[in-house]
Formats: sequence, structure tokens, C-alpha cells
Amino acid sequence: MWGIDLDYVEDKINKESRDYLNNLATRFVKYGMMTKKGSQLVLTNQGKMISDNIISELMMT
Repeated sequence: MWGIDLDYVEDKINKESRDYLNNLATRFVKYGMMTKKGSQLVLTNQGKMISDNIISELMMT
């Protein structure tokens, strides 16, 4: 499954980065652009259509 593994982010970077991504992704999950299954964040088909915007938001904020 393609996506972001929050456990991996915490293990390789730090907990603050995991929490940051998790909090930011909450908005995308709410609007159906992403799903969260366990520690995995995955784009939905709808989210894939605007994936450049979502990725920019996750990386630039």
C-alpha cells in the first residue's frame, strides 16, 4: 500500500514530525482526500486528483 507510515516517520525522524503530519492529515481525511488505517495515511481516488496540492501542503507548512 502506498502512502505515509506514521510509525516509520516517528522511528526515522521524531515524534513531533509524526504528530505534525497526523494533525495536518486530519483535514484531508475529513474531506475524503485521505484515509487513515492504523498508522498508514493513504490518498483516496479523489485525493489523487489533487495529490500535488496535498503533498505541497504536507511538506511546506
